[in-house]
Amino acid sequence: MVLRDAEAAFAAIEITNVANILRDARSGALAAQPCVPAGPIAQHVQQTLDHFQEPVDELIGKFAAEQTWTRLKRPSFESVTFASSAHTEARSR
Repeated sequence: MVLRDAEAAFAAIEITNVANILRDARSGALAAQPCVPAGPIAQHVQQTLDHFQEPVDELIGKFAAEQTWTRLKRPSFESVTFASSAHTEARSR
């Protein structure tokens, strides 16, 4: 479940190479007979990511910065409501 959630998160932020690595690890774990403990799976994923050429931490940070900037540029409901009431109050004076 954790691998599936992580895979979905990386796919959503368009870091598809990491999403694919996690999907492969999840698929391999599901197909393994007998069940493989989580430790070796996590170790394999970590080793694979260690050889990954893209700076995953920087890509996550870039996504977070873009999302923050987008939200800062969009007025919130509260700020629109406040601005509207302030404008109405100013006109009534």
